[in-house]
Amino acid sequence: MARTKEERRKVGLYPSRDIEVDDALRLLSRTWYRFARSTEKLPPAQIRKVLAALEASTTHDVAGVFLRFAAETGDDGRLATTWASAVNALKVFESQYAWGSKPKREKLAAIAKAPVLLAATQAAVVKAALVPNEMLAVLVLDASPESLDALMPHFEKALTDRERLTSMVPLEKYARATPELKALFARVHQVLEERARTSEVKRLTQRLGIADGKRFRVRLGISAKQKPNGLGGYFDLSLETGFQCYVSQDTRVTTFTEDTLLQDDLGLGRCTLEEVPTWLDQAAKKLGVAWDFVEVSASYLRGQRLDAVVAWLKQA
Repeated sequence: MARTKEERRKVGLYPSRDIEVDDALRLLSRTWYRFARSTEKLPPAQIRKVLAALEASTTHDVAGVFLRFAAETGDDGRLATTWASAVNALKVFESQYAWGSKPKREKLAAIAKAPVLLAATQAAVVKAALVPNEMLAVLVLDASPESLDALMPHFEKALTDRERLTSMVPLEKYARATPELKALFARVHQVLEERARTSEVKRLTQRLGIADGKRFRVRLGISAKQKPNGLGGYFDLSLETGFQCYVSQDTRVTTFTEDTLLQDDLGLGRCTLEEVPTWLDQAAKKLGVAWDFVEVSASYLRGQRLDAVVAWLKQA
């Protein structure tokens, strides 16, 4: 059934010439794809208002920076053309094509070959702290000195953050075979391997007698036996990324890694890997539940090795 204009507005399906600036910015913060669909045919006067609002923002949101650099604000015709290209690039950055697939590579490579879009991507990567891998992929596809200069601070920060560094590994699929990028990814793998050898996870798997081979990952779902108020979570263990505990009840979440307490709405705190069984026991007592452990996924771990992890979690 066809929606009325008001119904379309409520779900972010704005006709491109009707959307107001505040609504456009709200969409941009939620979904780049919907924002692009809703603004790609804005009239130049409205585009200028959106760009002015982005310019006035005190935050360096990556999409906002990209749009400000990609939309050339000369005459109306040039503005409309570059704006359409910019918002369609945002669609590509948020597209659901599989990582490493031919369509994704082709679309990202097209951005890398478009001088204005490439420069805007470089600017966004330089100015923003959080950047999607698709933008970084554009830079490794280009591999110019300017792109590498924009890229390097993100790799340097990742060297001290296990999860962030692991997330950089997929970029290798798009990297040009330059000496600089070969050396960069060799360093990434070296650091990850060093961390895996000396990690809490490695020590635990050796103690449990399940540390054969380099690859190890298990994720176990945690649920309360009586399931009050949707209480549940998971325990994730990996040689590459370390471990993470996640427990939620309604909209409240406690989650942490071996490095960081990410969120603690439930007031459960964090612990070391060796303390996880005790932490789970204390969390269950505080929440007034008993835990069930349900296998969600286990990569490279089956049978007795998986049983050993579950028995260790239950030991407290």
